[in-house]
Amino acid sequence: MICELYQTGKYTEKELGEKLGVSKQYIQQVLAKNGIKGGLKARLKAEYEVRMYAEAIALIREQYRKGISIAKAQKDIGVPANIRSRLWRPNDDDNNEHLKSKLFRKTKVGEIPQGFTKPCLEWTGYYHQNSPIFARSNVGQRKAFYWTYFVTKGEMPSEGVQTCGNRKCVEPSHIK
Repeated sequence: MICELYQTGKYTEKELGEKLGVSKQYIQQVLAKNGIKGGLKARLKAEYEVRMYAEAIALIREQYRKGISIAKAQKDIGVPANIRSRLWRPNDDDNNEHLKSKLFRKTKVGEIPQGFTKPCLEWTGYYHQNSPIFARSNVGQRKAFYWTYFVTKGEMPSEGVQTCGNRKCVEPSHIK
């Protein structure tokens, strides 16, 4: 009964204690045992933040999935970092979409090599010793075709050899 009354939002812990003839501390103990945290002000503030920033958080998530960094997106949209981190953290699906967007933004469609059905995806990003390189800050640099193969197939290629003969190509179907 205490939890239900408290969750209506009509009473503070002190008011509820006075209504039921118990101390505020007892009310806090009962609420804590039932996993209800924070006072009315904290709950109302959290609910306000969710309502106030819900649309902005959706925009940040959309921008992130398009390959824009979280910091840039939240700065452009105007959401403080502490609020964004409380309301949304990227999941694995968000991170994969972000990586795909960053990768494929650095490619252009080439010609269809003889014996293949798909055209080459030519890397327009960074090269090191004639190899297309994609850098991820947490894992360092790796040949770009490894990443395109990984994000499309879900695994690293066994040999990592481009079968089409185009050194710029990162098309996953041209890699074995």
